[in-house]
Amino acid sequence: MFGMRRIVSTLALALAATACWSPNANAAPIVLDNFSVGAGPFGAVTPGPATLQGPIGIGGGISRTISISAPGFTSVGDGLQVGGGLFQFATLNVGTSTTANYTFSPVSLSGANSLGMDFTFIDGGVGNPTTMSMLLTVHTSTGDLTKTVVFPNVSSLTAFNVPLTGLAGVGTLGSTTGIAFTFNNINDPGVDFILTNQNGGIRIFDTPEPASLATFGLIGLVSAVVVRRKLKVGAIVAA
Repeated sequence: MFGMRRIVSTLALALAATACWSPNANAAPIVLDNFSVGAGPFGAVTPGPATLQGPIGIGGGISRTISISAPGFTSVGDGLQVGGGLFQFATLNVGTSTTANYTFSPVSLSGANSLGMDFTFIDGGVGNPTTMSMLLTVHTSTGDLTKTVVFPNVSSLTAFNVPLTGLAGVGTLGSTTGIAFTFNNINDPGVDFILTNQNGGIRIFDTPEPASLATFGLIGLVSAVVVRRKLKVGAIVAA
């Protein structure tokens, strides 16, 4: 049995080395925003739009616009901060119903299959206290693609994976011109959240080529026989 494990272990290492050198290996995710550059403070007095300066992760020429919908923040302590690795949205007044829009352009989603989003805190608000709703809008040259995503309440770092399947509308990911996140799109009062750059921030995952998928799948199967380990797997958020 021990000899078999050594053989399987050696095979796994060889396959891993092959995958690392393979030109078909899945590329590292593209960071859309790591919140390193701030847009300035938002609060009850200044609930207007602001533009973050690029580059952040994917090169120059990328603009980011944040806007707060009416009625905006109404009490001391309400506010939105971006920078220093965090995107913090706080509505301390539980009666405050506010939507935050975060738009990026230009953005290419050609070949992408999902978006990664890291939250350290989500409070679903008053009307639906167990979830927070977000509208994902992909702007393309021929129309908009949309999808509603629901995030559960969390109080510690959680890496969510948002698949780009199930988008409704006219357009293709290959002709993407921009992407927008509308947090609390249902205007539920008292919603709070904190996005973090702990795993990179908001990032785009591409689709590995078939050869990579087969190699990675075989490595995973062999490794499972050889070793046992605990992984904190990112949650998959469905529409």
